[in-house]
Amino acid sequence: LSTNRNDTIGIGGFPWIRWYQTFGVGYVPNDVVPNVFMAVAMDLRDDPANIHPRTKHDVGYRLAQAGLAVAYGQQVEYLGPIVSTVTLDSATSTIDIAYSKVTGIDLRSPNGFEVCCQGTQCSNDNLWVASPVSLKNTLTV
Repeated sequence: LSTNRNDTIGIGGFPWIRWYQTFGVGYVPNDVVPNVFMAVAMDLRDDPANIHPRTKHDVGYRLAQAGLAVAYGQQVEYLGPIVSTVTLDSATSTIDIAYSKVTGIDLRSPNGFEVCCQGTQCSNDNLWVASPVSLKNTLTV
């Protein structure tokens, strides 16, 4: 979970924690909790530290932007990156995920990505499979 690790040991139940924090939607605000927001800080790499980044200014800025948008209705950018397209290629067993609202992706580890191999929404840990992730271009993994 901490950015100073480059393996899958620390991943554990973190995706489930995020899922339940969003009431089973995957993001906030949403229709279930329209007045809730959060600031993701997993991208604020801080190798010598633990899960809590020392760059509090970045986290504070993200929370302030979300608060201005959600609580005060101001038109400010506070969400992202947003998945713009997902393409499945069954012949090569690959999934391309492209993002919008980013200038580039900095992939720091191939670990921590999982796919659900079912035709319906997965809810059982056993149905999720660890899968390496790699950059296809600056906006697609």
